[in-house]
Amino acid sequence: MDADIDTRFTAEDWEGFQQLISQSNLQDKDVILRVLSMYEDPEQREQQIKNMSEIYTDIKEGIMPELRRARLIVNYEIIGRSDEQIIAQYAKDASQLSVEELLYGAGTLMDKDADKQAWLEKTAQLYPSDYRAYNNMAQLAYAKGDKDGVKNFLNKAQAVSANAPQVNTNFALMALTEGNVQAAEQYLAKGSGSDSFNEIMGALNLAKGNYTQAAQSLNGVKGNTALLAQLLNKDYAAAKQTLGSIANPDATTAYLQAVLAARTGDTAALTSALRSAIQQDPSLAQRALRDLAFSKYASTVKSLTK
Repeated sequence: MDADIDTRFTAEDWEGFQQLISQSNLQDKDVILRVLSMYEDPEQREQQIKNMSEIYTDIKEGIMPELRRARLIVNYEIIGRSDEQIIAQYAKDASQLSVEELLYGAGTLMDKDADKQAWLEKTAQLYPSDYRAYNNMAQLAYAKGDKDGVKNFLNKAQAVSANAPQVNTNFALMALTEGNVQAAEQYLAKGSGSDSFNEIMGALNLAKGNYTQAAQSLNGVKGNTALLAQLLNKDYAAAKQTLGSIANPDATTAYLQAVLAARTGDTAALTSALRSAIQQDPSLAQRALRDLAFSKYASTVKSLTK
């Protein structure tokens, strides 16, 4: 699920983009600026710039990297305080911190979820017109498996900014977890540009049975969804590579590792991975007994599920 610290396209970004385009050698730069000037909403304008980046290679490779570097400098100047100073100011008087400092503190400086939540609640209280605090609280709720909490915070984020890509991508993810593919598609259509867009698009294609497209969308993603797509697409070499790159493997990872071992005829790896999966999540034992992926290893699976 997408959490965000500062991804909005600000007025300063627009001014910087105009300047970079004007100084460039793009043949159509006047047309580009004229078209983009038709969009007053920053989010719509940012989306149009991203769309043009797919058409004009010079924008994608020359202009956007420069704009990102400028944004990093601006963000650094906005935050200004050191980590220790931000924490101290929060304890003394959080209202003196900018929204960027509060979001940075919650996302980077706090280790415990309770502290992250407290910082985000304070951010929402101090900056009610900024959707990001609610969106990030939804991410915390998702990590705890609190679906009602996720929906509550996403609804609040949507009320503040209905077109925010991160919010819509997160809504798409929740729709997928509930099996509502149509709703997921509708939300994802508004989610282009969010950090997890490709991953959710991959999950959507998995749900629709489009395994090749799913694997393409998930190319480079290091997680269980990408691993599943590669297994279904019978790309076992890629699956092995992804398996070794997952930072925090869980019961599902181990189960998919067992499936990969079954597909590649590695009985020892299957036994070890499936045992690990069942130890982490006992409910997977019954699933393994029904899983056709293990049909050739029925006796092995049965011995592990007793």
